[in-house]
Amino acid sequence: MRNPSKESEIVVVEERPMKTDRPILLTGFQDMGLIGVMAISHIIGSLKLEEVGYLKSRLIPTIKVIVGSEFRTVHSFRLYRNSAGNMLVLLNDSPTGLIGLSPFFNEIARVLADWLHKKDVRLVVALGSYLLQKDEKPVLVAFTKDSEKMEELKKLGVKPLQQGVIGGLIVSIIDECIGKKIPWLMLFAPTTKIGEVDSEGIRMILDGVNKMMGLNIEAPSFKPMVGDKKRSIRSLLRR
Repeated sequence: MRNPSKESEIVVVEERPMKTDRPILLTGFQDMGLIGVMAISHIIGSLKLEEVGYLKSRLIPTIKVIVGSEFRTVHSFRLYRNSAGNMLVLLNDSPTGLIGLSPFFNEIARVLADWLHKKDVRLVVALGSYLLQKDEKPVLVAFTKDSEKMEELKKLGVKPLQQGVIGGLIVSIIDECIGKKIPWLMLFAPTTKIGEVDSEGIRMILDGVNKMMGLNIEAPSFKPMVGDKKRSIRSLLRR
């Protein structure tokens, strides 16, 4: 007899044995200016990160990629790792967004946080955007409950977020991180765009990531990002 609860169970699937070394996890909001998701996607391509796993459930729809006779499945939540094992990246780039999954945010977050705890993740960094008001100076802002980490960010030119309303899956993930004592912070770039790519915001947030993590990721303009997207689809088909 079929067990519906078992079939809808959310699990993290590791595609191959994965070693980690107290990694930092980067992920992105699906929000205004598409800054978080596009920045995360560019980081994966620039650093040539290896896809190592994904979230699996009957509740989570997959994406199908069609090119000629090829018909491949792409999972909506994918996990990547660098060769040193000290960086993990979670990407959700489903074109349908997350609205349909909202009743399951807490369960998705619980499963993810359990996995992050097992991997001894030392920091979760979520990238996103905030709406720039008229006559407001564009700056990176951040929020964390770790005062020492915030002081480090201030030295890099990042301002503390003074007020705002944040919702969605990332809040569920942070709630679970708090429960498991996994350090976290949120980094936001300014945007004036809704429903279209903000390339300047993406450049700003990548600059912040570079300073925070000692990286040298070259920020793209919008047109190269389109090309990168095409190359990423071709790489999926070669698997």
